[in-house]
Amino acid sequence: MVRIYYDASDVKRDEQGYIRAIVIDVNGKKVQDSVYVTITGKPTSLLAAVTKDANGDGYLDQIVLHFDKDATIPKGFNIDS
Repeated sequence: MVRIYYDASDVKRDEQGYIRAIVIDVNGKKVQDSVYVTITGKPTSLLAAVTKDANGDGYLDQIVLHFDKDATIPKGFNIDS
């Protein structure tokens, strides 16, 4: 019996694909198999939020968010309260 270990601890984004193994048995015959694997990466984390008064009127105009990896805010997302 052979065991194959796959370390996914450094995965940053979702990944998927096949892990394939091909060996030659004692009779010289090629034996192969595969398994489909899906790995869910760790979620994005907010590192910092910085407020800004862009026009100097004393009111906050912007909040700049810093994440630990690229993040996309969906088009049309309403953040108004």
